[in-house]
Amino acid sequence: MATVTQELTDTPEAPPSEGLYEIINGKVVEKSMGLYEVHVTNLLSLFLGRFVFDNQLGNVESEMLFEFSPESRTQRRPDIAFLSYEKWPKGKRYPAGNAFQLVPDLMIEVVSPTNFANEVDEKVVEYLDAGVRLVWVVFPTTSRIYIHESLKSVRVVTRFDELDGGDVLPGFRLPLSQIFAEEESESA
Repeated sequence: MATVTQELTDTPEAPPSEGLYEIINGKVVEKSMGLYEVHVTNLLSLFLGRFVFDNQLGNVESEMLFEFSPESRTQRRPDIAFLSYEKWPKGKRYPAGNAFQLVPDLMIEVVSPTNFANEVDEKVVEYLDAGVRLVWVVFPTTSRIYIHESLKSVRVVTRFDELDGGDVLPGFRLPLSQIFAEEESESA
């Protein structure tokens, strides 16, 4: 669950608090993740980052703040984002500031037990409406990833399947057994 920590009259120039946050309709909302969710996020970032780097496709960023529209007074921090070199040229320095005013090609949300379904769904709609080409919603507790290419196109893969990058990351393939751990045994 997200926790509102302060209401803002304007979007802040400096981070309003320590730790991870998003700004939703002018309100600072803290982000939290469980231990297993952090682990899954790190593994996805590692495999995706290696593929993107090896193929010189762009940049993979973790926990970067994005602002799609200053009028919305909303800044989102996906767990992972892919920015192609078509969106941001290779070697070009990122701008100063707290939030990148750019729409990534891929955004990944790793769902924690504290997330509400409507919050996750709102993010997916917001991302796709902003022009994000691909959204992965990762559910570590059920070992599933929901792949959204549009508001009407959703595909689900499990730990027994292979995740692919579709049109956004052609050639990217990842057996999800490398991401999702087997269930904890009774004796552990």
